[in-house]
Amino acid sequence: METNWKRYERGLLERLRYDFPYSKVCGTIAGPPYRVLGRLSLVRRQLDAAVYRSGEGAPPFLIADAKFYTDPIDVKDVEAFIGLMEDVGATLGELAAPKGGTGAAKRRAAAADVQICVMSFDEALTFRWYPVAREGLVGLAASSRRRRLLPRVGRTTSPRRRLDIQRRTHS
Repeated sequence: METNWKRYERGLLERLRYDFPYSKVCGTIAGPPYRVLGRLSLVRRQLDAAVYRSGEGAPPFLIADAKFYTDPIDVKDVEAFIGLMEDVGATLGELAAPKGGTGAAKRRAAAADVQICVMSFDEALTFRWYPVAREGLVGLAASSRRRRLLPRVGRTTSPRRRLDIQRRTHS
């Protein structure tokens, strides 16, 4: 069985996959940690999650780090994360912590385009089930004029059919 902090990191990764369905989201699920070469340090830096716009060759535009601490994160954690963002070339960052951050940490994070989000352990476990729900359930998509049902897309749907469905639902 996974330890709690691993389950928390996995929940953060799945939440990012849910929030960015058409971007490449990478992270550690099982096996060795996900690492990216630092531009300044020239060493491979470990990331909990990274979101890419145009493939893995470009630097990630968003990186996220899960801090499964019993206390709120402090300025020291935010400063270390800002250094990691600069090193890997990310423009946005997100720190997830069950207790949030101290006042000083929030002010420092806001100055550097880092978002500190409060994600409880229960929310992390909930997001682990989203891929399962997306595979088998019919979802809703918000349109500017109305809400419409998305067609069901399963594993047996052909790639051409998936592309057709994607074009119709996002136009």
